[in-house]
Amino acid sequence: VGAVWSGQGPASVAAEVTLLPGPSAFRPLLADPREAHHVLRYLVGNGRARGEAAFGDTFGLIRVDAAVPVQVGVQASVYARFNRDVDSVGFLDINSADYAIVFPVDVRAGDLDLRMGVGHLSSHLGETEVQRRIVFDGANFFDRSFLYRRDFVRGVASFDVTESVRVYAGGSYAIHVVPNRGRAAAQAGAELVGRPRPWGSVMRRWYAAADVQSWAEADWAVSADVQAGLWINAAGSARGLRVAIDVYRGRSPQRILGRQRDRYGGIALYFEL
Repeated sequence: VGAVWSGQGPASVAAEVTLLPGPSAFRPLLADPREAHHVLRYLVGNGRARGEAAFGDTFGLIRVDAAVPVQVGVQASVYARFNRDVDSVGFLDINSADYAIVFPVDVRAGDLDLRMGVGHLSSHLGETEVQRRIVFDGANFFDRSFLYRRDFVRGVASFDVTESVRVYAGGSYAIHVVPNRGRAAAQAGAELVGRPRPWGSVMRRWYAAADVQSWAEADWAVSADVQAGLWINAAGSARGLRVAIDVYRGRSPQRILGRQRDRYGGIALYFEL
């Protein structure tokens, strides 16, 4: 694709367009509890044991490589929480599940990465939890407390301070939300990733990350996730595993329960494809 752009006179500036490109320059946020990851987690807190399974990824649709590279993609993810309590009806009851789809636009300018986009989030209680609320709390099947939908715009700026240190900050605003509560949210975090070291036939590195969020619908209560772990990659490839210890305190990241207090510690296994 060719373009002409000059304030002094005609000049030719070439831009290369790639369809279905590889991974974006904007790297996933390591400690964000609702980043699009493939992850299995075992959580203990609030007097109960829970499991969590998530599947999510970002797929590039088109990239324009010019003075400032821009990539457009689609991101989809599912996060499901499972109860593992003595009061559970089955071995693993689904407590709640979040479904999200986002269309991100990523821009790279030196050490600064920007991600902007629009998205939709719906959050649902599990069947057993719905039955419990109907039987014990007097709710009915059409109770509006069983609904949570959020259509939003979001922006995050990430800056590579050094090769090992990254900081980021951003926020989102709901264009439409059910129930009609606060619409704004803010986020910030930092990551420290060690240098890759050979470990047999793979590469290993230690990392630590922290993510802080606050949203208006929970009266701007602060929620923080801190994790540290070992990152293992196949040599010369982004494919790998992350084994992490995770500690969370704040409001529930399951947004239909986002006004409830939540705290847990756990272990997580992330699959980097």
